[in-house]
Amino acid sequence: MYTREITNPPENIIVDGKPIFGTFNKPFEKMEIRGIKRPFGDLPFPPFITNLRIRAALVYSFSTQDYIGTVDIFDAKIFGYTEIILWDKNSGKKYAFRTVRGPHRKFIPKTTGSGVCVSFGSKRYVRISWSEKDKRLSVLLNIKGDDIRPNVSASFTMPFDDAIFAQQASVLPTQIMRRCVACIQKTGSLKGTLTIADSVPQKMEGLSFFETKRAYYSLRTRQDYLTGMGTIDGKSVCFHLSYSSMAARDEYKYNSNVLFVDGQVYPLPPVKITRPKGIMNTWIIQDTESMVDLSFNPISDTERTLSVLIVRTGYHTIYGTFSGVLLTGDGETLTLKDVSGIGKKLRIRF
Repeated sequence: MYTREITNPPENIIVDGKPIFGTFNKPFEKMEIRGIKRPFGDLPFPPFITNLRIRAALVYSFSTQDYIGTVDIFDAKIFGYTEIILWDKNSGKKYAFRTVRGPHRKFIPKTTGSGVCVSFGSKRYVRISWSEKDKRLSVLLNIKGDDIRPNVSASFTMPFDDAIFAQQASVLPTQIMRRCVACIQKTGSLKGTLTIADSVPQKMEGLSFFETKRAYYSLRTRQDYLTGMGTIDGKSVCFHLSYSSMAARDEYKYNSNVLFVDGQVYPLPPVKITRPKGIMNTWIIQDTESMVDLSFNPISDTERTLSVLIVRTGYHTIYGTFSGVLLTGDGETLTLKDVSGIGKKLRIRF
């Protein structure tokens, strides 16, 4: 049975120019990964050059009985990108909005105890905030539509004192031990309202997942992510699986794959994600420990290609369903059948 040690977080995640790797039971005080000595080899690049390779990302995903959606924010310093995608599970309708920002100061905070991330344009406003003191994460969306898309507004909260709330933090090598990615993941219940067009606000209850991370990126990066949320045998289940070209060489020891069940945290082993018949046909997700044996069946794809100055990104965000088996660290078998989730395939050149 796969295990990965979970410990208390260190006071600082960079000490004497070296990352403190591990998986932790709660967030570290600050997501600060600057200060690593020569993260890109023996060439004596000054810190202001190597710091330019640090990127930040924030994701908030949710699933209710009638809707599933995701808010993705990416901060590359010379440009920022925000995308909101919402699917109506019953009708199949999709609402997608994006905002691109030019050179700016960072807008994804490094603080973990409390923080506010605001992304806005002339017609789109996104605010994601969290506070350990107030024990909640809040999401506010206010989006003006156009001739094709309706107005969308939402107000969601994830309470930290809820029985199913759980979290995990990690600091992992990115390919080599000199570089790192710092990551914080939270999951819990969703409560709030959603308004589409001029309809009456709809009360929302369901599950949500939040992830924020900061990493040293290579010039070319490939990443695949899968997040599933649902109720299985009366239990609230959320899982997050990933593959990245930045993954540690010893991925068995260093990865952020995780399964949350009713507030319990179970580390998962590295997985292999294959798409034998293409991106819009069944994905196969398996590991070598027989803890993950899943299929992901795509329903709706949102494809984006973005070129800004020397940056080029291409990615897919896909709503679909999971079926198969997950095994907890306690040996319990969870059988999934058409559990809602989101898959992502990203390619970044910068």
